[in-house]
Amino acid sequence: MKTSFLPISIIVLGVGGGKFSEMEILDQDFGLLKVGQEQACRDNVQFVQMRRFLRLAADGSDSIRWSKVALAKEVLAELPSQVSCLNILVFYM
Repeated sequence: MKTSFLPISIIVLGVGGGKFSEMEILDQDFGLLKVGQEQACRDNVQFVQMRRFLRLAADGSDSIRWSKVALAKEVLAELPSQVSCLNILVFYM
């Protein structure tokens, strides 16, 4: 939470078949993180599950294909708004 006040963006890539519910909370896509009376000032965490971008090969083999471009877009999707928010925050400090 304290990192939301710092010039840092955190990108977390979930690998494997585990449950990532805690990471989804940290990602703050549905509102800013709040613990007790303290609230994050911006969303500076992007969490992406890699398995969303994997698929079995169309040839029926067991090989797995994945979309590198789609993964990169998803991973970097929130970065512009994180930087804009940080610029506003720095202006008022």
